[in-house]
Amino acid sequence: MTEGQNRDAWERARTVAAIAIQPHVKKKITPKQLLPLPWDKKKPNHRSEAPQLTAEEKRKRFEKVAHRLGDEINL
Repeated sequence: MTEGQNRDAWERARTVAAIAIQPHVKKKITPKQLLPLPWDKKKPNHRSEAPQLTAEEKRKRFEKVAHRLGDEINL
């Protein structure tokens, strides 16, 4: 079972559990409230965590990598 399939199975399970429990509680309960899962806390866009580089910093990084690759190719 892949990670995506596993995650999908857990999402379905908690949705069914929330539907089954709902008639027995006074307040509305969501699947996430009933069964929080580890990926609920993750941010959907992981790129925002990466440092923002200026154009000059990006150029310097590129040149450094290109130089390193050039040295490896010439070996």
